[in-house]
Amino acid sequence: MGINVKHISFCDVNSGEYSAEYSAAEELKTLFDKELRQYVYAKGEILILSNITLFGQKRKDLDVLVLGNFNNFDLIYSSKAIDKNNEILPSIDREISIKNICWIFELKNHDNGLVKTKGGQLYVKYMDGWHNATIQSNEQTYALVNYLHEHINFSPFVSNFIWLRNLTYSDLQQLQGYKEANWFSSEFGLKDVLSKTIPLVGSNTKKGVLKSYLSLDLNEIAQTFKLFTQVKKICGELTRKKIERISQKLLDNQNYDDLVGSKLILLAGRAGTGKTMKLLHTAFRMARKEGKRCLILTFNHALVSDIRRTLALADIPDGIDDYTVQVSTLHSFFLNLIKSLGIDNNIKDFEDFNEDYKLLLKISIEYIKKGLADNDEIKILMNSRFEELSWDYIFIDEAQDWLEEEKDLLFTIYGKEKLVVADGVDQFVRGYNRLNWIKQLSNDNYFKNTDNVSLRQKRNLAHFVNAYAERCDINWHVKPNDNFLGGKIYYTLGYTENIHKELLENCKKSKNSPYDILFLVHPNSVAHDNNGHSWFKDLENFEEAGIKLFDGTNESLRCKYPSDLSQCRLFQYDSCRGLEAWTVICLDFDLFFEYKMKYSESKIPDVTMESIDDYRNRFASLWSLMPLTRAIDTLIIQFDRKDSKLFQIMSSLNNEYPDFIQYKEA
Repeated sequence: MGINVKHISFCDVNSGEYSAEYSAAEELKTLFDKELRQYVYAKGEILILSNITLFGQKRKDLDVLVLGNFNNFDLIYSSKAIDKNNEILPSIDREISIKNICWIFELKNHDNGLVKTKGGQLYVKYMDGWHNATIQSNEQTYALVNYLHEHINFSPFVSNFIWLRNLTYSDLQQLQGYKEANWFSSEFGLKDVLSKTIPLVGSNTKKGVLKSYLSLDLNEIAQTFKLFTQVKKICGELTRKKIERISQKLLDNQNYDDLVGSKLILLAGRAGTGKTMKLLHTAFRMARKEGKRCLILTFNHALVSDIRRTLALADIPDGIDDYTVQVSTLHSFFLNLIKSLGIDNNIKDFEDFNEDYKLLLKISIEYIKKGLADNDEIKILMNSRFEELSWDYIFIDEAQDWLEEEKDLLFTIYGKEKLVVADGVDQFVRGYNRLNWIKQLSNDNYFKNTDNVSLRQKRNLAHFVNAYAERCDINWHVKPNDNFLGGKIYYTLGYTENIHKELLENCKKSKNSPYDILFLVHPNSVAHDNNGHSWFKDLENFEEAGIKLFDGTNESLRCKYPSDLSQCRLFQYDSCRGLEAWTVICLDFDLFFEYKMKYSESKIPDVTMESIDDYRNRFASLWSLMPLTRAIDTLIIQFDRKDSKLFQIMSSLNNEYPDFIQYKEA
């Protein structure tokens, strides 16, 4: 029977069998088939998987994965051991029984001279500098373990390798530390991989066992990696249209693409006018057509996860060796930047980082302006932390809410011409001091595009939000899109199983998925423990009622996106900025409004021309517009009390627009 070697490729339709990953996997299959013939008594299987997408993980692309299960696969190998006192014993020849393996191969096609080592890590050179391939390979290992644990509760021990396919063994020998490292040249065999996998095995006996995991059906694992393909097939019409819009020409009058790189681009407009979509479209174009590395910065972890999902489904690579579009929270980005400048190496976490945030930004700017770091040194800095800091273009979401110091630091290091900025006009989270990005810039240094047409919401929803803002005495208006007809709003005192079934059916008829249903909850709906964990209090009750949820209030999930096709999304109201969904359910909307009224007290400016009550009401009303502008087709607003101010507003709007605003009995 022997050991059967099988290759399964997850190439997309554009890559086909000619991808580098496919070819490498076929080469491994030929190599393994040839070497395994000598083990006539061994039985089992090896599964070689190529072009894997770990859907839901930050590091999602794997080149080649090798898994194997064996019986009677024994060989003599020199290995160390650990005795009963946990002491490492010298290497001796042992009989090693190979039970199973789990190997990742990261492919590099660099010639000799484009590869170097530093501090035991491997670097490879591209046109724009040296990249740390060791970090990239290690991150793939973490991503694979997380992915398998989440989907089939399987946590293998993974051995990761870097395959330098254009280096001979003689070339490899010139790299310091090659004997101990996880690098292979073009010339290697099965025993070479095993030698890197079993350096420490067994006890002080003459036998040892190589086991990466408990026995598991390899076909089950292969099925797990089909998730990405399945999601692409049934991701929903809304997601497909979003991908089409960012990968094709977005609007007939979009006339700023060719200006990117020559001047600052400012995209202005209120919620739902397509600012984030325009950012994605432009970043996508610069990456795909120009081969650039693009970074999108935003405040919101929930939006980060949503954009990552879109980019994954649009087949944008996440490697260091290709064009890419990445997304990050601005705090994470500036944390890396300040640390890299060496301003304060004692910053350990976000709590320390936020304490003197503005001061650290100011010091960083002065550090550069005083010449303590010149342009050449900044270039070296960019290359030394290439993946986090070296970007051709930076795309900024919700720019109106940024700090002056954040803007100045980006201008100083990257230059204004490398920035594309989306200004949401009056969507404030941090305060009411609106940042002017084109202040003191001449007309030749920027291009401004303003659009007030609602591109997200159907016409009825846009009319409703305008009328709601008027009832709240807020100066806020978008132009309804007459080419995007329909839309409905329901308000209720309870969210029931029957209402949910109706919404699911509506989504299904519209060829959308449960992902396109978004629940929003206020902070009091979230539980916390002493270990920093958080979760939606009513999660079990919802799931008992058949409502499956991706709990975005869970801290451990905040930068991930759902990979379970049956889950609806759920986030706190505070995390909704930038998100959109076919259907949005605002739970306890009146309690959220009251929460924002109280929260506003910490935001009251020292000098204000309005009364405190007026200020608090305006603050809460503006905030309440954010969740109301997330829905595309259907908006459900659930209230805690019938006597609340907002319920009365909804009743009056129901009387004014009875054809598309309705009260639903709980």
